[in-house]
Amino acid sequence: MGTGTLLPRLWRIGRHSILLLVGISLMPTPALAQDGERGPGRGGSNWEWGAGVLAGALLYNAIRPQRSSSLTRTLDEDGPQFPRQYGLSILAVQGYLQGNWPMVIDYQMEQASLALVEISLPGVEPFYYRLDGNNLERREALFTLPERFGDRPRAGLIIIRALQDGVGVIDTAPMRVYGMGVGPSAVGSMLIRNVHFQPETLTIVQRGRCGYSFNCRALFPRMKLIVYRLSNESGTPQRVAVRTEPLSHGAGIGDHGARDWWDGKRKGTNSLGLHELLVKGWRTDRTDKSWTFARSEERVSVSVR
Repeated sequence: MGTGTLLPRLWRIGRHSILLLVGISLMPTPALAQDGERGPGRGGSNWEWGAGVLAGALLYNAIRPQRSSSLTRTLDEDGPQFPRQYGLSILAVQGYLQGNWPMVIDYQMEQASLALVEISLPGVEPFYYRLDGNNLERREALFTLPERFGDRPRAGLIIIRALQDGVGVIDTAPMRVYGMGVGPSAVGSMLIRNVHFQPETLTIVQRGRCGYSFNCRALFPRMKLIVYRLSNESGTPQRVAVRTEPLSHGAGIGDHGARDWWDGKRKGTNSLGLHELLVKGWRTDRTDKSWTFARSEERVSVSVR
C-alpha cells in the first residue's frame, strides 16, 4: 500500500488523523512520470517521498474532524481550509476539486529539491504532479486535474511537499508556495496578484501598524485575509495563524488595500517575529466552486521596540 492509497481514508477520518501516517509512511509510493501523473514501476527515491510525508506529518497540529456535509458547508462559507499551524516545507489545503478543472501553483524553490503535488478525493485514485525542483526562479505550474475526479465539485485534499534531492537524504527542503488557483474561474495564471504586506518592521511601543494591498483579476464574491507568524517555538519552522478577517463583500476586479490595518497583536497579546499575509477568494455557485489564494512576498517583523 502506498501513501497515495492512504490519503482518501485519512480524509474520511479527519485531518487530526494525519499523525497516523507516522508509523506507516515509510512504505514506497508510486513512481512518478516527470512533471506529470504517476508512472509505472517503483523507483528507489520513492522511499524518500514516504519519509517526506513522515517529516511533514509531524508538523501538523490536530484539527477537529468534519463530516462530509459539514466540510462542504465550511468550504462554502469559509473557502479553502489550511491547518492552523503548518511547516515551511509542506503545505496542505482542503478545497473543491473536479475532473478536467485547470490548476495553477505559484512557487519558488530555495534550493534544488524534489517537489511533489499530491491531490486526493475520497474513493478516487490520487493524482500526482512533480514540480520542477531544479529551477530556483519563481514560476507558475499550470496543469489539468484528471477526468476521474468526476463531473461535479467535491471536497478534496492537496498536499505539496519538498525534499532534499540526494541519495539517502530524507530531510525536508525549504520552498515557498506563493499561491494556488483551482477551477475555471480561478485560473488563467494567478488571479490574485501583487500581494503586499508593509512596512517591513512594526514597533509595538511606537504603536506601529501595517497595511496590505493586492490586485484581483477576477470577481470573487467571498474573500478573507489571514496573517501568519513564522514560528520556531517547537524547534521546527512553521506558520501559525494570528489574525483572520473576511472582506465583507468579496473583491471585484482591480486594486484593493487598507492602511493601518493590523497592530501586530493577536487577541491583545504581542505577536513578535516575522509575519506574512495570505489572501484567499472563492466562489459558491453550484456548478462553479473555483477558489484561489495568494501570499505576500514581503514579511513584516514585529518587535516591542
